[in-house]
Parts: sequence; C-alpha cells; structure tokens
Amino acid sequence: MKKTMHPLKDDHCYAVLDISGMAGGHLSGVPGGHLSGVPGGDRSGVAGFFFHDTRHLNNYSWNMDGFDLIHSEEGPKSLVQFWSRFANHEQQLLIRREIVLRPDGFDDQIIVQNSSDSSKTFIPDLSFDADFVDVFELRGSKRTAKRNEVDRKESDENTEFSYLAQDGAKLNSVVKITGADLATSMEIKAKESRKISVSVQFSSSIVTNAQPHNQIIWTSAKNSQGSVETAILSQARVDIQTLCLSTKSGTCIGAGIPNFVAMFGRDSLISAWFLLSEAPELAKGVLKFLAKHQGKKTNEFRDEQKGKILHEFREGELSRLGELPFAPYFGSVDATPLFLRVLWDYIQITGDTDLAFELEDNWKNALDWIEKQRDDKGFLRYTGAQDGKGLINKCWKDSNDSMSYSDGSLAGGALAIIEVQGYLCAAYEAGAHLNDIVAGDRENSENLIALRQKTIEAIDTHFWMPDKNTYALALDKDGNKLDVVSSNPGHLLWAGAVKKTRVEPLINSMFDEALWSGWGLRTLSASEKRYNPLSYHNGSIWPHDTALFGAGLFRYGHLEQFARVTEALSDLGNIQHDLRLPELVGGYDRNSNIPPLPYVESCRPQAWAAASLIYMLHPHRAQKPVSRDVAAA
Repeated sequence: MKKTMHPLKDDHCYAVLDISGMAGGHLSGVPGGHLSGVPGGDRSGVAGFFFHDTRHLNNYSWNMDGFDLIHSEEGPKSLVQFWSRFANHEQQLLIRREIVLRPDGFDDQIIVQNSSDSSKTFIPDLSFDADFVDVFELRGSKRTAKRNEVDRKESDENTEFSYLAQDGAKLNSVVKITGADLATSMEIKAKESRKISVSVQFSSSIVTNAQPHNQIIWTSAKNSQGSVETAILSQARVDIQTLCLSTKSGTCIGAGIPNFVAMFGRDSLISAWFLLSEAPELAKGVLKFLAKHQGKKTNEFRDEQKGKILHEFREGELSRLGELPFAPYFGSVDATPLFLRVLWDYIQITGDTDLAFELEDNWKNALDWIEKQRDDKGFLRYTGAQDGKGLINKCWKDSNDSMSYSDGSLAGGALAIIEVQGYLCAAYEAGAHLNDIVAGDRENSENLIALRQKTIEAIDTHFWMPDKNTYALALDKDGNKLDVVSSNPGHLLWAGAVKKTRVEPLINSMFDEALWSGWGLRTLSASEKRYNPLSYHNGSIWPHDTALFGAGLFRYGHLEQFARVTEALSDLGNIQHDLRLPELVGGYDRNSNIPPLPYVESCRPQAWAAASLIYMLHPHRAQKPVSRDVAAA
C-alpha cells in the first residue's frame, strides 16, 4: 500500500498532512496567510493541525509549483523533505524543509539553496488558516450551538487567530515568520542559500498546568534481555511512544491517529495490558486516570453510573457543551471488568501493592457496579443508545451492524456479548486477589471466586454451540443465541473462562480456514451471510483481536499454536509499507491472489495493534523466529 498521509504527534498536539506534507491546500492568488473568511474553507476530512480535540489550523500549505518532491523522511513528530527545481537537465534550486511538532505547536523551516552558477529568484508562498473545528464535526456531527467567527489579527511580528467557544473557552493559534516576506520575490545568489522559519504556537484556556511528557522505559532494554530488535518491533515501540498522552495521573495512551487521539477505557486498558511486561508504568497511568474519572452518578445521556469506567474522554467544544456525550462518555460494558483485570495483573507483575490501597474505593465501586448490572443468569448486558448520539453496540465491535444472527438479521435490545462474560470472570478473580491484599476478608474473596466459577458454567450452558464447537457471539434479550462463528470467543481463552473440556475443540474451530485467514482471525467467519472481508467488524482482521486469542493460547499452554499466531502477525507487519500493524486489514485468505488490503479509514499508528506485536514478540514468550518467507518492505 502506498502512503497516503503523514501523521505526526507530540503529546496532545498532532498533525495529519497529505503525502506532500501539506494540510488543506494552497489557494492561488491569495496573499500569504490571508485566508480567514474565505468562503468554502475546508472543514471536511481530517487534514490539519490539532490540539486537544480541536483543529487549530485547517490549512497550512507551501506553494511548491515548479518543484518536485524528490525525497522525504518521516519521524513520529517530524518530517524532512527535499524539493528540487530542475531546468536544462540540472538542478537550479533545492529546498530542504523540516517540520517538527512540539506539545503546543510546531516549527517549520525551509532552506532554499541555489545549486546553479547564476542568481535565481524564489517566491516564498505560504497559505495558512485556522477554523478551530471540533474533531467530531470533521467526522460528520452537526452542531446546534452557534459557531463564533474566527478573529485574525496581523502585526509586523506575527498573525494571530483567536476563537471564543460557546462555553467561554479561548483558543489561539499564533503564526510567526522570519527570514522572508511572503509572496515577495527574493534573490538567491549562486551557490548561496536563504533560510525561512515559521513558528506556530497553539493555546487553549481549557489546558492548565501542562504535565511533563515522559519517555517510556522499556524493561527489556533496561534489563538487557536478549531480544532481537526487528524492524517491526522497533516501529511498534516508536508508535507506542508517539501515542502517549501526558495527564495529571501520569503518562497514558490514546487509541490512534487520526480520529482517536484521546483516552479510552477499553482501548487504553487492553493496550496497557499488552505492555505490562515491557512498560508497566503506562498501565499505572491509565489505571489512575480511569479511576479519577470513574462514574459518580447516574447520567443517561453519558451512560454514566456510579462505579462504571469511562469509554471515551474528549475535550472538544461539542462535548464540553453537552451536544455530544463524550466529556466523558461511559458507553461501554467492558471497560469496568477490564479495569479490574489490568489492575490485578499490573500488581502481579510489578509487586506494587500500594496501588491496590490507593485505588481501593475505585475497584470496590467497580465490583459494586458489576453486581448491580448483572442479569438473572449473571451476565453483563448493554442496551444501545436511542438518541443517535451514543453507541448502539457497547462492546469492542461497536459498529451498528456487528451483532447478527446466522440468517443475516441484526440483533437489538439488551445483548450479552460473549467476550464480556469472559472479562467478567477475570474481574471476579482480580477482585478476590485485590480483596486479599487490602482487606484480608477470605469470605468475600471466596464468594468472588465462586461467582467466577458459576459464570464460567453459565457461559458454557448458554453460549456453547456443540454443532460448531465454539461459543455464540451473544445472547439477545430473550436468551436466543446470535449463532454466528466469530473471533470473539478467542477472548475467553485470554480471560481464562473456558472449561477444560472445551479448550481443544474451541482452538480447533478458531483455526478453521473459514475463520483463520493465515494473517489472523477474521472478525466473522467467511461462511456467514454478513461476511465481508473489507468491513469494519464483519470479516476484517484486527491484529489486537488475534493477539488476545494468541495470549489465550499461551495461557493454556498451546505454545505451537501461539507461535503460529505470532508468525502470522509478524509477517503481516513485515509486508506493510511502514512496517507497522494497522488497526485492521481485509480478511482475504493468505493463499489467495489478494493481499490483506487496507481498510481505508484505519488508524496508523494504532495503539493496541502496536502493543499486541510487542506482547507477542516479548522474549519471555517468543518460541521460535518469525518466518522468513515474507520480505520486509
């Protein structure tokens, strides 16, 4: 796949640039930078520079007419380009451009060098504009609150864009240019060069007391473990560091660029779990952040209840105003049991029992929420949002068409999803151990362990499909099975929620050719009516989903099959143009003449995809080298 964008990020500031390294596009005939108020400004797509869920520059583009882009080097927060102007078979002018993101803006420098033996002219032509649009508006949400105008002020030193949001928040973008007057021709003598610098500063009144952005300390490097640092593993580490977010609770991690540079419950917890052996401090930051923002009251619009762990935390104007429910939003059924599982596993790995005491109220409130939400069979269910602003499906497969029966019809109402019940079992086990640490109340711990075993039995009774040797995707409100073959039961192995007699049949069914593509697990079996290899959740391959299955194989001691999954994901990473596992790819068979085609809206980089690769390739787990039949891009 050819590269279609340059994603750059430093903490809460990120950029989505097109393949030429620009955002928006140059408007010919418009004086440099004088674009505010131009009708038809670009508010579509996701190009631009963003700061805390708001696009601070929607257009930033050098006019390179007459130049060819001949070389480009991208880092996680920088882009270096070389542009060349040729005439008569030789170079006249060479432009070296370097753009570097900061946590609160960016610096852009171009050096124009005259390669010829006579003077040449160059006209620096930069267009830029600010719209301060909420990221959800770019994704199609319509606002009802009036949008205030963007104010532009120019001085000899800079151009300042200001925006007053409807809740009183003040946002600014200040552009300062030195070394040239835009749109004014400059003469560059033979063999000489000229430097032009642009510095852009973003600010927002909602951002106070900025926290330091800490580098991740990888334990394998720190402990000098003998792991082989392959190109895909190095890229995964870079991606994880790139997606980190500084918060008052510590370093956390967003889900992915371009649409999900924010804290999540499920995504951030699973990413942190994959990294427990390599970067345990990240899990601590995530757990403390989620504990701080744990549900405190009943709020139907935000799907909040006391003790519930949030799904998504946004800072944009529409969320702050309450037009959208995302500041924060609690619309997931699985983040709460995952919080308990990750907390206990973090303590197991680090020995940091102090966190169990520090977050005692939080994990106890999480257990209380679970107890209140269970149905008469002991399962956790959800009901989709009815207002059109929240999620219909509140599990990891959260697209509207992801929950279906084998006849292809969609399920609705209160759904109990299979993997969530596995997470529930893991939460009970975690709760018992946490209780032992803090309270020492054996009776309570034994009750939680008994609930875990009872839930495992209930899962087996109500979800198992003997004719397919796997578990149903879900149960509807009447207890009917969503009787499709899917990847979801692989999570049960990760959670330790599979009866011993079911382990072998389940694993064999997961590797059936209709579900196992050779690159990973299809989210929905190719034998199902709703199967589509390039859908979001109905046949595509999600690396993290496959890796959780792999983690389950490792847990149950199936090391040969674990190595098979590791090999598949490693090979998938090696054939990507950027050597990174994408969020998802098409579920085409590896032995076909169709490669794992990219899903157009896939995040790159994406946190749990990168984290899953680091987990699978950790030296404690790697059983054999990855295959050599796939050449690195």
